[in-house]
Amino acid sequence: MASRPAFHPPTWALFALAALAVVALSAWSIAACGPWDPWETHYGEVARQILVRSDPLDLWWKPGVGPDGNAENTFWSKPALPFWLMALSMKLLGVGLGAAPDEMVRAPWPELAIRLPSMLTGLACAVFLGWSCARLLAAARPDDPGRATRAGFYTALALVTMPQWAIVSRQALTDMFFVAPVTVAMAAWGLAWLRPDRPLRRRPLVDLLPRRLRARFVNEAVGPEGHVSSDMPDRSAAIAAPSGSPPSRATGELSPPPASDRAPAAADPTLAAIGEAARASTDLSSHTASLARSPRAPDDLSSHTASPAAPRASDLSSHTADISRIDAPRGPDLSASPDANDARRLERTAGPAGRSPASGWRARLAAVARRELPWDRAYLGFLVLFLLAVVAPIVALDLHVSSDYTVARVSRFVKKPGVPHFGTLVKIHLVMLGYAAVALLVLLRTLRWRTRAQAWMGVLYIAAGVSLVGKGMIGPGLVGLLVLLHLLVSGRLTFANLWRCGPLTGLLLFALASLPWHHAMWIYRGDSWLNELIIVNNLARFGSGEQDQAVGGFAYYLRTLGIAALPWSAALPAALWAAARRLRPDNSPGHVPSDMFSPTGPQGPAPSASLSTTAAPPASDAGAARPSSSEVWRFALLWFCATLALLTTSVTKYYHYLLPALPPFALLLGLWLSEPAPPVRDRKLAWAAAGLGTVLLALVLRDAIVEPAWITHLTTYLYDHMWRNGAPETTGLVACALPFALGLGLWAARRQQAALIAMLLAGFITLHYTLNSYLPAVSEHWSQRTALRHYYDHRGPDDPLASWWFYYRGETFFTKGAVWVQKEADRETLAELVEANRGHGRSVWLITTGSHSARAKSSLPSDVRAKAEVAYENAHYTLLKVPVP
Repeated sequence: MASRPAFHPPTWALFALAALAVVALSAWSIAACGPWDPWETHYGEVARQILVRSDPLDLWWKPGVGPDGNAENTFWSKPALPFWLMALSMKLLGVGLGAAPDEMVRAPWPELAIRLPSMLTGLACAVFLGWSCARLLAAARPDDPGRATRAGFYTALALVTMPQWAIVSRQALTDMFFVAPVTVAMAAWGLAWLRPDRPLRRRPLVDLLPRRLRARFVNEAVGPEGHVSSDMPDRSAAIAAPSGSPPSRATGELSPPPASDRAPAAADPTLAAIGEAARASTDLSSHTASLARSPRAPDDLSSHTASPAAPRASDLSSHTADISRIDAPRGPDLSASPDANDARRLERTAGPAGRSPASGWRARLAAVARRELPWDRAYLGFLVLFLLAVVAPIVALDLHVSSDYTVARVSRFVKKPGVPHFGTLVKIHLVMLGYAAVALLVLLRTLRWRTRAQAWMGVLYIAAGVSLVGKGMIGPGLVGLLVLLHLLVSGRLTFANLWRCGPLTGLLLFALASLPWHHAMWIYRGDSWLNELIIVNNLARFGSGEQDQAVGGFAYYLRTLGIAALPWSAALPAALWAAARRLRPDNSPGHVPSDMFSPTGPQGPAPSASLSTTAAPPASDAGAARPSSSEVWRFALLWFCATLALLTTSVTKYYHYLLPALPPFALLLGLWLSEPAPPVRDRKLAWAAAGLGTVLLALVLRDAIVEPAWITHLTTYLYDHMWRNGAPETTGLVACALPFALGLGLWAARRQQAALIAMLLAGFITLHYTLNSYLPAVSEHWSQRTALRHYYDHRGPDDPLASWWFYYRGETFFTKGAVWVQKEADRETLAELVEANRGHGRSVWLITTGSHSARAKSSLPSDVRAKAEVAYENAHYTLLKVPVP
């Protein structure tokens, strides 16, 4: 009996299973990990204040009540985007505005509400990076689409299983909201410049109308047809220009393809069949005469395509007469167009049977209805991003400053210089109207884009603007540096190429995505806000150290990469070796600067996009040049090295600053994992790379076991003193790393499939250990949630909570601001608090650090000092209960 063939699950099923595993592992223990001090609790309370105050414009922070309860009444250190998203998540999940005072210590909804935006952003960023990698490799290797898909899958999987990326995605931090837009911007740059371009698919406006309206208002009237002007021209604008020269037109006007590039009319079998049938007609002369008396049909071959039904002789002769007036046909081969599209074009051109030609306003309406709009996935993606990143913030800010609630609240402010007033709101309203008008004009201008690369450049500019609203100036600065470096290294840094980046429309898109909130806040709060946000919290951190512990040398981030990307950091030598091999010149027809002068890159001129409701057929010529996959390798290597070098030059060094270097490293890993096994002639070098990676892995494991809090420090900024305590043992990392070391050996032995299984398994084990074993254990010491949950479970109805010699923000977040705050060790103010509660049968609860708890007891009045007891303590925090007679 013949044996059954082995079962091979489809590729999409494996990808779906891996995606579900990543989501499950990421969300499994989210409720078991309380929000960490100081950032998660600080940012979470700022987001909650947006809901409490109904104010998305002016970010707010208030510690509580008591001596230092008004120590801060503003929050000017970060831009608004992360807090908008956290507030939106809280609103949707119903968190933060409840009547229960202990609402924020009851898992899982508070944790999920403040962390969900970061988690979704991190996962979506990894998916987009993997998809972009697959598209770039598919353009370079169209004969092997499976390899491109696997490369994208490996890229996304490597990124989401890196410990630092996984932890930041699981925490309410601001970093993900600038790293993800930077990643999107650089992926969009690669999609625009590292693969052949093509025209955007377009559809007439009439096709978007219901059929009844289409038949009612659209007839034979012809709208004007002309070419558009854009500062983001397609690459045909410089096809005849030498390298380094500017485009022939100052406005970047798109020119029609030359007559030599147009296909001859006889090459279209459909039109040839129409001509033969018309010549066989016996009534040709009469219909030709009638055609001469009718208005001229549009110069659009789609309107002359035969319908599926057998045409009448009169119809065929009329179309033949139309064709005779066309010099040379343009556009793709219409014989491959769907019959339904042809029928719609016929109806749109000639109008319903028996209807007379329209005139006046109907003719103008028909002309407008025939205007073609971009109807392409690339442009629709840009449009969605434009609506979310540009339109939504402008509308939200304008509605806020125009609301009766805001006007009434601001009108009650003290009337003195520097305090917002009604005139301030009017000024912001007018500014938002101006931004809305500019946004409308820019959107109309983008409707004139003709190529896919223009849409992806639009995505780049908007993403760079979003990164500025996400964290600050580091995002757009990093994008600009990487773009210029790539143009310089690839030999494309010319004025013509810079102009083809669309700087005019692009800068407007960047400004629309980044400036409305900044501009409104500058009007609302003045120069003091601008100085704190831009100078103190952006430029000063890069140029001068913020804290003594946040310093390091050249190897600071190289060492951090070992634990941040564990176990994938062990593959760094092998991936760099594979990338270095692509730096050598190859004989493949790479995507060199001269290719950029072609409308579709190295594949030659593209057909006109004026009537393409269907996709333009790709070039099938076997000799057509294609971009080399080495170009993608070089781009990933440049992205990784330049980001690492820029971060190293910063004087202030925190471990979490390494995060922007992880996406390009994951891209390198995805390309390396998708490569075939190393050739036999290079087996010695392969074994050397595998051995070096294993040694690096062992060194990282040694440091992580000796310093268990190292993983925790990847997302915090307090590294010394008590913050080195409380982390669990990390010997479990050895089990995570062993499969990867085995995978490196299998790779050097040219056992590619087994090596992939071992490495991916190591990535999943590390993700599970980090999120579901390590984080829950360490969260008991880095979060005040358990201590304050104990307070709410055991307190009396009127027992107050005080934070004494203590200011770590969690006490404010978990109590929703109902906490007495004393930042310094002041004995007198503590005695006043005790006296205010004397004689009511209450207990005063004190939250402080472990090292300050003994001092707190000695600072109490003598008659209550002996009764003070430790109600809860961990490695960092101590909760004291002080009964007051």
